[in-house]
Amino acid sequence: MISERGIEPNPHKIKPFLDMKPPNSYKDIQKLTRCLAALSRLISKSGEQNLPFFKNLRKVSTNKFRWNALE
Repeated sequence: MISERGIEPNPHKIKPFLDMKPPNSYKDIQKLTRCLAALSRLISKSGEQNLPFFKNLRKVSTNKFRWNALE
C-alpha cells in the first residue's frame, strides 16, 4: 500500500501473521519456516532475518521442542 508516509503493508493482509500463535511443536516451526521461505523474495534481507529460525530448526529434536519469547 502506498500512502503519504511511503510504502506500508496492507493491514488486512498482515493480520493473519500478527494473529499467529507461537509454535507449540516441531511441525509448527516447520510450517513457519516454509511460510518464511515462500515470502523471502518479497522481503528485503529476509535470509539474514530468518536465519535464526532455520538454525534452531536444525538443533531442535522433535522430542525436545520448547519455544520462548527470546527465540
